[in-house]
Amino acid sequence: MIQMLVATLMWALVASLLIFRRKRTDRSITRAAFTIAQPATIWRAAALILMIHSALNSLFLRLRSLYEFSRALRRASFAVLNSFLRAP
Repeated sequence: MIQMLVATLMWALVASLLIFRRKRTDRSITRAAFTIAQPATIWRAAALILMIHSALNSLFLRLRSLYEFSRALRRASFAVLNSFLRAP
C-alpha cells in the first residue's frame, strides 16, 4: 500500500514538473522522480499479475475438483441404477 502511494505521488510530481516547469533547463528532479515512479509502478503491476494468476489457478483447481466429483457421483448413481435394473 505504501509503495502504491509513493508511486502515485512520484507520478504526480513528474506530471507537475513537466507541466509547470517546462522552461527549466535542469531536469534532474524530474528524472529522479521518474526513476523512482517507474520501478514502483512496474513492481506493483507484477504483484497484481501474480495475484490474478494465483486466483485463477485456485479457481481452475476448484472447478476441476468439482468436475471430478460430479463424474464420480454420476458413475456411482449409474452403478446403483444398473444394480436395481439387473436384480431379479
